[in-house]
Amino acid sequence: MQHPGIRLKKLREARGLSIEELIIHLNLNPQSRNIHFLLLRAWEHGIGHLWDTMTNALAQFFGVTTDYLLGL
Repeated sequence: MQHPGIRLKKLREARGLSIEELIIHLNLNPQSRNIHFLLLRAWEHGIGHLWDTMTNALAQFFGVTTDYLLGL
């Protein structure tokens, strides 16, 4: 089974966004951008899990369900 982070990477690349640009578009806390960058980068490489709030924000931004994003 493909890790859900691969799906996120494909969605992000389809929009032509870097991880840094995605974080800015999500309006995540500027003081925590480095943490969010590391989480997203790790998740796209199949490591770890995202926080629920981040998963919800990503699904809303890309116009998909959290189930789709998580591969459920």
